[in-house]
Amino acid sequence: PKPALAVAIGPPIMMKFCCETTKPFKVPTVVSLNTIMVDGTGMCGGCRVSVGGRTKFVCVDGPEFDADRNEVIARAKSAGVSTVLNVGTGDPHSGAFERAVELGKTHESIYTAIGTHPHDARLYDDEAEARIRKLVQSEHVIAWGEIGLDFHYDNSPRDVQISVFKLQLHAPRERNLPVVLHTREAEAETIEILKSDYNTAE
Repeated sequence: PKPALAVAIGPPIMMKFCCETTKPFKVPTVVSLNTIMVDGTGMCGGCRVSVGGRTKFVCVDGPEFDADRNEVIARAKSAGVSTVLNVGTGDPHSGAFERAVELGKTHESIYTAIGTHPHDARLYDDEAEARIRKLVQSEHVIAWGEIGLDFHYDNSPRDVQISVFKLQLHAPRERNLPVVLHTREAEAETIEILKSDYNTAE
């Protein structure tokens, strides 16, 4: 029987050829464009993809997008995109989270997730957690994340990543928020932590 859907996650060239393989059979194909990041550190400004002359995947957060953010949001709306989840990450002391929440407040179609990415886990402290706890009170914040483990880049020490991941799994329960997970070359450890520290989640 013909598959109803194909999902490809991996290097861009692999996803391209998956699409070329499924296209003749008219099988809808979904790809992950997270791997387009230029430097692998988050909101780097390099994750725009132009398809048929239109931007189809783009971060809308951060000062590097100030020049055409409203244009991108307007194009998305005209293309039928009704809702955007903007994941605010970065140094928790830099104002990045506040900026992400403010974007959600100024655009009714944009909701926000905020949390300390594993790359920035070394910067997570009591002040950062207090800041996030305050910001998630906004009705526009619907998830805590992107949190997790990244053992590929190790921008933060692994023991710190693990500790901060566990802390951030417990904190969202107070508001009954879902979490947005990031895991790279740490899948076994991520699953183990979810089992031990998030096993009561529904």
